[in-house]
Amino acid sequence: PGDSVSMVCVTTGGDPPPTLTWIKAIGSLPETSVLNGGTLTLHSINVDEAGAYSCLANNNVGNPAKKSSSITVRALKKGRFWITPDPYHDDDNIQIGREVKISC
Repeated sequence: PGDSVSMVCVTTGGDPPPTLTWIKAIGSLPETSVLNGGTLTLHSINVDEAGAYSCLANNNVGNPAKKSSSITVRALKKGRFWITPDPYHDDDNIQIGREVKISC
């Protein structure tokens, strides 16, 4: 999560040259997506943007060509943690607003 992902769609040949469009299988393209030629870039990707994306090449001659790719976003769900004192260490202090390292 949070990284950028780019998918590139390239055509060879075609007369007239085909136009390239990207679609998402379920729903619409994310608002933050950027289309530049045949490249679709998703910035600061999150779990909601995972799924199948397809590039369509169409020159209005014959049937459009379509290639698909899937994006998987793996993230931890928001969780709650309860911190209890360690019975073996009396000197552990946790201050509000400070960083805490938790080992599982």
